[in-house]
Amino acid sequence: MVRVHGAVFGDVTDRATRLLGRVGGPDQGAVIDRPRPWWVPIASGRICYLDDFEDTLRWAQSTATISKASDPKFVHSGASALKGVTAATAGISAAAEIFLAPLAESSTYAALGFWACLNAAADDTPRDLYVTWLVDDRANNAGHIFGLRFVNYIGTVQRKLQYWNSAGAWADVTDGTARMRITAPEFRYFGITIKRTAGTAWKYEQLKMDGRTFSLTAVAGEPMTFAIPDQDIVLGCTTDAAAATTMYVDDFSIVDMLEEIE
Repeated sequence: MVRVHGAVFGDVTDRATRLLGRVGGPDQGAVIDRPRPWWVPIASGRICYLDDFEDTLRWAQSTATISKASDPKFVHSGASALKGVTAATAGISAAAEIFLAPLAESSTYAALGFWACLNAAADDTPRDLYVTWLVDDRANNAGHIFGLRFVNYIGTVQRKLQYWNSAGAWADVTDGTARMRITAPEFRYFGITIKRTAGTAWKYEQLKMDGRTFSLTAVAGEPMTFAIPDQDIVLGCTTDAAAATTMYVDDFSIVDMLEEIE
């Protein structure tokens, strides 16, 4: 006998019509023990935060224009997504920020993930998409910033994944050559996994883009004094040309785990 376990959809439109909204607790980040939606590609773990941007937008606009998008071409699931638009000035960003409660002190791993796409006039237009994740570790009295950046084209650095390093700068991921279609935007999955060991604050474990995994085991993020027991997440995009960049982000999740991820 062969048993198959998995989500069953009577029709693919089930995915588009289901409205999940925002999932959290009274403290905005409590661990929720519930089944994961189909768009969270983590094999095991507890949900800390989910946002498919169907509900009232809770992300604050830190730069440029942040809003909800409802054009079906730029929504990964449901009816809306987060939209960020830069001004048409080289070097300017559009960014959305949210503060969440701390990760559980019993967690060993935590994974942040989301689906995103970029929109521009040409595939070789200088653009990037990034996320930074400031995590406070009360058990070790330490805070660190982790980050992932997709560079579409900046000078000689073309279509590359980068991470935010311990010196507070973007560094190339080994074998991190990547590509997104931006003239015909397509959603791609991006993820950061971090690990905490006894007596040691959080460090990188791996980055993800679609089905590719990039190992960053025990690599440190940027140390940061962070007295408030929160998480601070920024989603953004930047233009390096005198033309606006638009990003779309959907189905954002944070999951924590006690065991090693698959």
